[in-house]
Amino acid sequence: MPVDPQNPASWTKPVIRLGMYAQPPFVEAANTVSLHKAFDQLVGQGRWIPPQSIGTFPVRFPSDEDLETPVGMSTPVFRELTR
Repeated sequence: MPVDPQNPASWTKPVIRLGMYAQPPFVEAANTVSLHKAFDQLVGQGRWIPPQSIGTFPVRFPSDEDLETPVGMSTPVFRELTR
């Protein structure tokens, strides 16, 4: 992680994303028998590709800013919290 969890001064953004995990424990977690059965039920057997990685993980830090991504938009919108 590009920040120090013990040093709030290093938390320069309210959210960071840790990216694409393709190590075996993550791939195995995304490819359990029960998940494969669920995927088959949702989209049909043979109609999906087994995951070879896990997407990004958002990590939130205490902040006076609220991060919100509106539906249909890919860019987060920052707005100040009212307290």
